[in-house]
Amino acid sequence: MATVSTVAAGALASEALASATTVEETARVTETASGTVTAVAERDGRTFKNVSYTGFPEGVLPRVGDLVTVTDRVAELGLVALPLCTWTTGAPSRDSKGVVTLNGVKAAPSQQLSAAGQSTVLVALMGTTLPDAQVLDVRSPSTD
Repeated sequence: MATVSTVAAGALASEALASATTVEETARVTETASGTVTAVAERDGRTFKNVSYTGFPEGVLPRVGDLVTVTDRVAELGLVALPLCTWTTGAPSRDSKGVVTLNGVKAAPSQQLSAAGQSTVLVALMGTTLPDAQVLDVRSPSTD
């Protein structure tokens, strides 16, 4: 009986949160300027202008062509652009020109990825329409 109550309470809380949300869109950056981006929603083509970005690690900035999530779900920040990323596990490989790839995805130059050498790592790659994905994070893979 307690499980049913917990599930019902969770469903009600989720419904309340969903009804309070006005924006959550995957968008392609079309312009960057001093701490803001202009991005076009992939789903319906809406343009979000001068949106502050947050959540990017030090040294990584959104580029024209990168993908972000534009949302108003981050408390007290209003409308923001967050990095959209995918996690992948693998060993980085470097070709004769020094281009690093991970599981077939070309990575933008990254000190973190270079430091990993050819070890198997867990990497967060920025979603992008560009030929190379920015590296947002590199971690040791879980052994669990």
